[in-house]
Amino acid sequence: MTEPFLPRHHHDDSIDAADPGLGAPGHEENVPDAAELDAQVDAFEKRLDAERDSHIPFHAPTPKSD
Repeated sequence: MTEPFLPRHHHDDSIDAADPGLGAPGHEENVPDAAELDAQVDAFEKRLDAERDSHIPFHAPTPKSD
């Protein structure tokens, strides 16, 4: 079985990247502002802390007393 994400052509030794990522050459227009990115990270961390402290997500079942 072949890996579906690898290119099917084998005419050279170059590597094709599926996702170049933020800040990759040729994708500078997609790089977010540092202040905007920091604000998003802070909001995400605050939301995680609030979720973590809000309730217990799992309770073990208690057997019925007959």
